[in-house]
Amino acid sequence: MYFAATIAMIYYFSYVENVNDKTQLILFFAIFFSLQFIPLLALHLNYYVINKGDTLKLNPENRELVFTHINKDIIFSLDDIDRFIVYKSFALKFKNVYLFAFDAYNHAVITLNNGNKIVITSLLTGGEFAFPIPEEKITLKANYYRWASGPSFPIDKFAYMLVEFYFYRSHLHSSYTAA
Repeated sequence: MYFAATIAMIYYFSYVENVNDKTQLILFFAIFFSLQFIPLLALHLNYYVINKGDTLKLNPENRELVFTHINKDIIFSLDDIDRFIVYKSFALKFKNVYLFAFDAYNHAVITLNNGNKIVITSLLTGGEFAFPIPEEKITLKANYYRWASGPSFPIDKFAYMLVEFYFYRSHLHSSYTAA
């Protein structure tokens, strides 16, 4: 994406226009980078708010996960996981080059046997969700923009409107909250 924009910029400013004024160049870069930065900022804030102050610890010997959310520990066995849905970008799923700045962001929704749902984001895990869970419980979904929860507070609503404006609507999960 950045390569294509650079080539387009070089072509435009070298061959099409005789540009002596740098305002067009600054305007081009401002528009291009805002189209990358605004959705990235919205997604980062969404992921930050969901897992702010949370911890996730895996005890492989006991096959247990300890998820701490708002100073409340949720301890469950890996066998208690009913479904583990991972939402990734197409670039992450197919191990391709990132086209957008937010392609590295992903999240997962863990559904337990008792019906509780836990949302974990790549900000909490550092990127990958490597848990020893049977493959039949894992579902991998790829889409362009991985919004982890529905709009529940003003920054989410504003960010969601921006995403709707710039990109096609993908999966919106308004019922997911950290248990």
